[in-house]
Amino acid sequence: MSPEEEGNLQELAQAVAADLRFIGLKVEEAGDCFTGSVNLIEGFVVYYDPSSQDDEGGVFARWKPSAGLLDTVPKEGEPDTNQLYKSINAMYEALRKILEAAGWQVAEGDYEPAIKISRKPKHI
Repeated sequence: MSPEEEGNLQELAQAVAADLRFIGLKVEEAGDCFTGSVNLIEGFVVYYDPSSQDDEGGVFARWKPSAGLLDTVPKEGEPDTNQLYKSINAMYEALRKILEAAGWQVAEGDYEPAIKISRKPKHI
């Protein structure tokens, strides 16, 4: 990917993050998925993937559960309530709907737990 193309992805990621912040969400920008890290981040995360293979690259948004929610994962032998997975799925769908309502076009396909943004709205 050329530096110009990567710069375009970076700008797109910043615009996505700005739209999410505009509606009051706490958003972390993780930058390039190869050099940035989302391991310690909780909440909404926006990052970009500069891969150029088979159109895999792009801008992604996701929700990372808090340490408190991760602590609710049942230990071995405890009944499984699926609270973590239900929460992640609910936040994934909420994020998708928020992005679509803001005019972002999200890519169809299986990018869970992230949502790939395929095109920016006309107002940007």
